[in-house]
Amino acid sequence: MKALIHPGLLRGELPAPPSKSEAHRALMAASLAAGPVELENLGDCEDVAATLAGLRALGCRTEGDGTRLILTPGPPPARAEIDCGESGSTFRFLLPAAASLGAETAFRGRGRLPERPFEPLKAALEAHGVRFEQRPGCICAISGRLRPGRYELPGDISSQFVTGLLFALPRLPGESAIRLTSPLRSAGYV
Repeated sequence: MKALIHPGLLRGELPAPPSKSEAHRALMAASLAAGPVELENLGDCEDVAATLAGLRALGCRTEGDGTRLILTPGPPPARAEIDCGESGSTFRFLLPAAASLGAETAFRGRGRLPERPFEPLKAALEAHGVRFEQRPGCICAISGRLRPGRYELPGDISSQFVTGLLFALPRLPGESAIRLTSPLRSAGYV
């Protein structure tokens, strides 16, 4: 096969490939809005689908097709169950979000997710009014409503702890601060 290439200007459009980390964060930000938010290019992966299903469990409504989604925040339920699948982002973002809403929530997960660390985030949430309990088949179950205040946690275990709090704390009726006790790992994701 022979190909002859001539110099010239390129034209056209190419969509950017979806980013799983950006999709999680776009969904979380949309859940904080006062009204409907239109999202595009979220991609099609199990982790993002778990975050979307978790937001639905916490009262968000969605409509749209595979290329465009409209997310509308709604009133939170008194109780929820969230299957995080194998997604650490889903669990670590929705745990403080559910606590900020005061929704009694059971979190399930599979694969290695139940083994991944979340103790520093758990301790920070417990220090601010959230109660944890173990239930069969769950990573954890929470009750109580998150209170504003000063949150201290390490930054070198997971940047997702910080990101989860950054999405949850604006929902609270008062000022909050996050103080890292060690250097922030993966700062670009926060």
